[in-house]
Amino acid sequence: MQDLIVKNSPLFIDTMAQKLHGGGKKLADRFNEFLQSKRENPLQPFGKSDKPFKGGGLIQGSIPNETLIHAHLTHDISVVYSITGKDPRVLKLYGVFTHDEMGTGQPDNRKRQKQFGDRLSSIHI
Repeated sequence: MQDLIVKNSPLFIDTMAQKLHGGGKKLADRFNEFLQSKRENPLQPFGKSDKPFKGGGLIQGSIPNETLIHAHLTHDISVVYSITGKDPRVLKLYGVFTHDEMGTGQPDNRKRQKQFGDRLSSIHI
């Protein structure tokens, strides 16, 4: 097991609280599984949905020098994060969002993706 530093953005704290409001035990359990998985092996994907946003897309380039990754915690809720550094690795948690909030639902909403990317670009962890 490698050393892993976990950093929460204020947006992560707010969005997680919103999603947990009213009884989000399943979400809390899945997030704890995600966190444990990353503590054991930060680079190992958490299920098959754990992957970077599309390169050259409206979201991926929103934070310079960061590869933004999203992993499903439930069918419609994903955690957005990045992993930087080597020893120790740093897990930066940006937020917990629905596909609709990110603009990645069906169909894609490019205007919402741009707004989401702009929102992320203002975060400094």
